Amino acid sequence: MCVKNPDSRLHIGNLTLHPSKTAYQEIDISILIGDRAEWGRGYASEAWVAVCTFLFETQGIQRITAGTRHDNKPMRALMARTGMQPFEPLRDASEENIYMALAPSQLIDNLKPTGPNNSC
Repeated sequence: MCVKNPDSRLHIGNLTLHPSKTAYQEIDISILIGDRAEWGRGYASEAWVAVCTFLFETQGIQRITAGTRHDNKPMRALMARTGMQPFEPLRDASEENIYMALAPSQLIDNLKPTGPNNSC
């Protein structure tokens, strides 16, 4: 999925869904805002919450997972801000990465999208 700037409607990043190979009703998501001029404006958070809400409310997903490097502070903040909790995956013993998971009841209600969807 692409992420657009809501004002210019220009493509500024991508959000990717990766179905779990080991768990039913689980999906891993990742996001990249490639245009550095758009960093820090909340577009990643808006897209992240919109996709999490959509997956939980319409697709029957019961757990969303994501991972990042320990030094990626903006991504770690995004995951924590939306209610994700740390977990230890079976597939990666690297100490360089952090993994977090989210269940439907953990999504922070006040972050749920209220405006138009800015995905492609």
